[in-house]
Amino acid sequence: MATMAHVCKYLRTKSMYTADERGAEVLVEPSETGVYWCNRTGGSMGPDRDIAGPHECAGDRACYLATPVLLATAAD
Repeated sequence: MATMAHVCKYLRTKSMYTADERGAEVLVEPSETGVYWCNRTGGSMGPDRDIAGPHECAGDRACYLATPVLLATAAD
């Protein structure tokens, strides 16, 4: 089952489905071995020079831009 969560709009990984022009939801599969990057910087660090990841890219960061997404869980 997938759960709704908010991650930064600019968070990217190879295993995610990106939103389309209509604003469709994004599916992110959190992984301990996954490679994440910030789409604003193109690197593993966000504009605030902190690491990019599904748990790190949250509302307490100045560069965060919320978007509702579906997060896959281990039970999926």
